[in-house]
Amino acid sequence: MKMNKTLFCFMFLFGYFLMSGHGQEYAVLTDSLKKMLSVGNHPGVAAMVAKDGEVLYAFYDGQALLHPKTDIDGNTRFRMASVSKQVTARAVYALIEAGRIRFDTRIGDYFDGLPARLAAIQVGHLLQHTSGISDYENLIPPDQTEQILDADVLDLIRRAGDLYFEPGSRFRYSNTGYCLLALLVEKVGGKRFDSFVKEHLFLPRGINGAVVATPSSNIVDRAFGYHPGASSSAFADQSVTSATQGDGGVYFSSLDFLTWSSSMLAHELQTPAFRELFVNPDLLVKDVAHYHLGLFSLVDQQGGLHLFHSGESTGFRNVVYYDVENRMTVSVFSNRDDDLAATVFDCVMTAFGKKKLFDDRLKQSVVLWLSKVYQGE
Repeated sequence: MKMNKTLFCFMFLFGYFLMSGHGQEYAVLTDSLKKMLSVGNHPGVAAMVAKDGEVLYAFYDGQALLHPKTDIDGNTRFRMASVSKQVTARAVYALIEAGRIRFDTRIGDYFDGLPARLAAIQVGHLLQHTSGISDYENLIPPDQTEQILDADVLDLIRRAGDLYFEPGSRFRYSNTGYCLLALLVEKVGGKRFDSFVKEHLFLPRGINGAVVATPSSNIVDRAFGYHPGASSSAFADQSVTSATQGDGGVYFSSLDFLTWSSSMLAHELQTPAFRELFVNPDLLVKDVAHYHLGLFSLVDQQGGLHLFHSGESTGFRNVVYYDVENRMTVSVFSNRDDDLAATVFDCVMTAFGKKKLFDDRLKQSVVLWLSKVYQGE
């Protein structure tokens, strides 16, 4: 019987750490991942651990593009899928900081033609997935072949006009809400969403190559998505829902995310008002976790704040984690839509002593827990 890859990783790391002196762990982790993965000439993974803006550990394996063969490295840019939501939320928060909108601003103040129940939804509801708004994916015609844009999402929910529940009464994860937030940024900010993010969020942080993708984007060092099979990988870079921006359109490399997350840890997350949004949001998501500003959060028994999110789309799987008190981040990006990213994330979190927190508080792997939340379980 073939051993479970995650179990193999844990056994290898545990046994080797018992025999190793302190300081050898990073080499052991790399050896473990290479023995477990054997990615080779297939789509792969980029993993990074950083503290105080400095790289503690990095692992790259596999190909960003199979033909011609292009190796994955620290500059390879992956479609973030739902990891993008923290960028969308930060753009909205910039407008809140500037006094242009508030958490209790009604979306009907900016979007015409909404049924009364939808018009009453507030910005804070969208940010925290408590709006009850319909999932746009369920509203797309079955014969749709042209890619959906954020503006199309607005049209779909205008016509549907339904809510799952009264806004603010419960949590239900919603890609629709974050597409609407991107449109709101355009309305209030006065420019295209991708331009607003670049001008107000990326360039001030020194992030020059990351983008919010548009149909005409030239994404430098781009990874393309694949669906791995038993002996080969099928090209699977785009779907009908891959062109929306607010819910998943950012392309980051490991080094881009290092700069982004280090800035968040050094600045925003050290600000009491910003941090408080994660510590005391309006509603519990599930178990002991909350959600605000594009990230799930939980507080450990010592009061330490931990933030996390994953992203799943055609051809890509990603996971990120912030340890706010220790100013540490873990990122795992992959251009393949299987469980490789989840396995690597669990191994890296184990090696750096972070997995037990989630096992104890969520009672299961963080990626499995997130998948269940996305599915409404």
